[in-house]
Amino acid sequence: MEKYIFNTDEYNSILLEHNNYKNHKQMLPFVGVNYGKLKKLLIVGESHYLHNSNSEFSQIYSDIINNWYSVTHGDIFSKIGKKIGSDIISCTNTIANVNAFITNCRTLPAYRIYKNVSDVAMKNSFFKGNNIEPFTYIAYMNFFQRPAELTGEKINPSKVDVEIAKNVFSHVINTIKTDYIFVVSSNVWDYLHSIKFENIITGHSCHPGCAWWNIKAKKYTKYPPKIKVTGKESFNDFLIVNKIFDEKLRK
Repeated sequence: MEKYIFNTDEYNSILLEHNNYKNHKQMLPFVGVNYGKLKKLLIVGESHYLHNSNSEFSQIYSDIINNWYSVTHGDIFSKIGKKIGSDIISCTNTIANVNAFITNCRTLPAYRIYKNVSDVAMKNSFFKGNNIEPFTYIAYMNFFQRPAELTGEKINPSKVDVEIAKNVFSHVINTIKTDYIFVVSSNVWDYLHSIKFENIITGHSCHPGCAWWNIKAKKYTKYPPKIKVTGKESFNDFLIVNKIFDEKLRK
């Protein structure tokens, strides 16, 4: 795999032991180059989507999505051509997408999820006054292991999608040994909140790109638990209460 300057490949050899990552190595989680130097935080999103799934090639994209688990990284190029194949790979490349956001794409709507997460973390004392990107200390993955059916829309997961997602998720957290998990998707939280994670503290909010990121609701993780908070406040409180980016942790 190509090596990026903002992520580490320290965990990739073990992560690639999972069949899902063998078939779709572009979906490996982003693990920041500084991950492990502070408390280990994993941010979990919902799913990728294909930018052109509503275009003239919609049937091709639909066929790929419906057969995602039997299609490999190489098949995407060999079966449907380099142009469309490249688009599918780039849309579902977690590491490349986060790196593109850090490098030069902070203002693009497609990267709003990363920007809003980064902006909240940047206000923490550890990053104030420093030109440091918070994602270099964070791990990020999408829970569902295939793209959503429609561009920019929520995924409609099947029983198989959920089973595979949980299995991959377990493989990831056991590999990167995360201490904290924050889920930025109420849809994903519905599948994860009942799981007991040994020695891992969890929390959740809505998707950072949706309106509820700035609208108060009862259902998000909050401190104290009975008050309403926005999605943004939920994530900020989670960072502060758990001292994930505490100034005292600076090395």
